[in-house]
Amino acid sequence: MARTAIVAQAFSLVVSGVVLVAAWFHSASKPFDPKSLALDVAQLRTHAAEAALLIDGAHALPSTLVREHARQLADKVATIDHDLGQRDAGPALSDQQHAAIDCGNRLHAALVRVAGGPDAASSGQTFAALAAQLATQQHRLDPSG
Repeated sequence: MARTAIVAQAFSLVVSGVVLVAAWFHSASKPFDPKSLALDVAQLRTHAAEAALLIDGAHALPSTLVREHARQLADKVATIDHDLGQRDAGPALSDQQHAAIDCGNRLHAALVRVAGGPDAASSGQTFAALAAQLATQQHRLDPSG
């Protein structure tokens, strides 16, 4: 009886795993709608705002910490950029998708520059401007968010 229970649990676990993978694959292949695109834009905005705060406080932090955190943010932004480029937005959202990718690319490039050695004066302004631009885009996509 115990063996039957173990087999049943194992089978349930395998079926659950297959269902989760299928659900993830289905959601990843669906085209963007305004709210799902707004979520990616919001993530970019958050990373841009975090980078602005990092640069604003860079004078009080060890430079290796600033560079490493910028590198980690750059990696996160690169992942979002990749996801933005992989999914179809359809004709209605194509311009918004391309604008998000452009902002993401500029954010990534600025973070990579900081990771190579912080330049607080120009980078802080760059990140704040990108955060503001992404906030505007997010509001256009999802005024309730």
